[in-house]
Amino acid sequence: MSRHNLLGVVVAFVALSVQPAWAFDPGDFPDRLAYRDAVLSAHPSLAAAEQALVAADLRRRAATAWPDPMLGVGVAPATIGSGGMPGVEVQLTVPLPTPGGQRARRAAGDAGVDMANADRQMARVELAAMAMSTWEQRALVDQALLVNDQHSVLLLQLEDVARARYAVGVGAAAAPLMAGSERAMVDMDRAMLLADRDMFDAELAQLLGGGARDAASGSFPDPDEDAPAGHPALAADAAAVKMARADLAMTRADRWPMLGLMGTWSSMAPDPMARLMVGVEVSVPLQIGARRSLVAAAEADVAAATARQRATADRVTAEVARAEADLRRAHTVLDIQRTRLVPLARASLESMRAGAASGMDDPDALIAAERQVREAELGLVRANTAVVLAEIALDMARGRVALAPSTQPD
Repeated sequence: MSRHNLLGVVVAFVALSVQPAWAFDPGDFPDRLAYRDAVLSAHPSLAAAEQALVAADLRRRAATAWPDPMLGVGVAPATIGSGGMPGVEVQLTVPLPTPGGQRARRAAGDAGVDMANADRQMARVELAAMAMSTWEQRALVDQALLVNDQHSVLLLQLEDVARARYAVGVGAAAAPLMAGSERAMVDMDRAMLLADRDMFDAELAQLLGGGARDAASGSFPDPDEDAPAGHPALAADAAAVKMARADLAMTRADRWPMLGLMGTWSSMAPDPMARLMVGVEVSVPLQIGARRSLVAAAEADVAAATARQRATADRVTAEVARAEADLRRAHTVLDIQRTRLVPLARASLESMRAGAASGMDDPDALIAAERQVREAELGLVRANTAVVLAEIALDMARGRVALAPSTQPD
């Protein structure tokens, strides 16, 4: 193996093996089942589903409580200062539920709990499947990289053999060029596999979620600083958290007795001075358990919204990491197409033309060389487009309108 070829392999492998900012090490887990269990114990979306189930159960308990009675106290203004005892009226009002209303509310509460429980179970099933399948795809990439690297070394040896045969006049001039083109294709496959590994690593890390770092405390931190600021999805979740906190504040305020003004006029009062009554009414907070349940449900809503915000931040960060890996792959493929595949294919075609003119090479080989040039040039066009599409995808992952592409067609 020549020093030039060995240096080329080393440089290519180092350039293609750059680790992403969000790395994942499968060695942290003994097997796929341990990783799956870590995902199911830490992913914030499951925490959100758990809190949604808690909120549904608490609201079911409060739904069948009777309304609080209202106590009203009124006084006849005309009797004040008349020298006698002012006219006073005390009134107690108990609202009655509508026929079938309690049963309907109980059924609605039961259905809400069933739905929340089903959502939680479905979230567990989907997360477990995603964790296992992504783990397997990551393992497949590692195996494919081993096979790819073995064939890269083999092609490098074959290229040296072709050069040696040509040097002693027993081989075609285009043989080393064709071997070099095939090795460039292997290097391009390696670039794609490495980008796939980066994307799977981002997916595996995202499935663990930020909750993995705070599982002991049972709480979830604020969204990652790595998540793009101003992302619409993050803004929507922040607004949802804000709304949930406002609902909690309103629910807490509703725990206090309700106050109101009252006024009555009765033509049936025997004393004309007592016909007009004014006063206040206040609710009697008898349903204390129901009010506490509503407050606890609102607190669960805040916890669920915060957990969903955490999950969205992890998802957005992973999507950006995947888009960046795809852009790195697109640039690497474009570089290999531009600097290796197209020049080697053109040089091989020129060599074949010279050999065919002198009668040394088969015309069929010349046609194959022309096909190789055509495929390489079309590959260069596709690679340019792939870079532009990857830049657009990265802009979308970052939550911004796509900008003008930085790559111009060759």
